[in-house]
Parts: sequence; C-alpha cells; structure tokens
Amino acid sequence: MGESRAQFERDAVEFASRAVKFDLEGNPGPAAYYYREAAQALQSAMLSGSQVACISDKANEYLKRAEELVKLTSSTHLPVTSNAQQLQLDRAKFLLSQALDEDERDNYQDALELYTQAVELCLQARAATDDKTLHEKLTSIASQGLERCVTLE
Repeated sequence: MGESRAQFERDAVEFASRAVKFDLEGNPGPAAYYYREAAQALQSAMLSGSQVACISDKANEYLKRAEELVKLTSSTHLPVTSNAQQLQLDRAKFLLSQALDEDERDNYQDALELYTQAVELCLQARAATDDKTLHEKLTSIASQGLERCVTLE
C-alpha cells in the first residue's frame, strides 16, 4: 500500500510539472490534460493513505485550472474579429468613463477630447461588426459621448 501511495505521489509531481510546462508555453490543451492527471494521481494518493499536507486542496486547484484552460480553448475558436471588436467596446467604455471623470472635475477640454475618441472608436467598431448586440452597445456609448460633446461645446 505504501509503495502505490508513493508512486501516486511521484506521478502527481510528474504530471503537475508537465502541466505547468505546457501552461507556461501557452499550450492549454495538453496543460489541461496533465492538470487533470495530476489531480487524479493526488486523489489516488490520498485514498492510499498519503499524509501530504493539503493534498485535497491541491487536487481541486489542478482540476479548477484544467477547467479554466478547457474554457479558454473553447472560447478561442471564436472569430478573431469578434475578440478585437469586444476589445474596442471595452476601450470605448473606458474612454467614456475617463471622459466622465474629467467632466466631473471640470476639465472640459480633456473631457471633450476623450468623448470624441470614444465616439470615433465606437463608430469604427460599429461599422466593422455584424453582431447586433455589439452594434447596439457601441451605438449607445457613441450616443452618450456625442450628447456630452454637444453639451460641452
């Protein structure tokens, strides 16, 4: 029993090392596989009587990371333009937020410039997308920014 426990522990270390290596190299598929294998080896070691501290927590940590990587690989199959457009939406929201902050501080010139940048970014992204939801969000942000520009001028 002690020999199999020790083997499970060694396997867990080997699998975890491989998982981390693949994870650092940006290979989520193999990394997820080895994280799951490491978790399974840790669970087997625990059932065999392992006294390693926090072994259950570490197994759960590996399973959680494997799940994150699986989600990451499934989401990377989305079109690149969709991700780029989402980034543009996020940037436009950020610019609008910064503009509102400057507006509240009575820095109207800076606010006007930031509102203008947000509106321009929204219009560019909106023209490049076929996604209706994204189109609506970009239109809403552009409208907010434009309304404030008109008010400040």
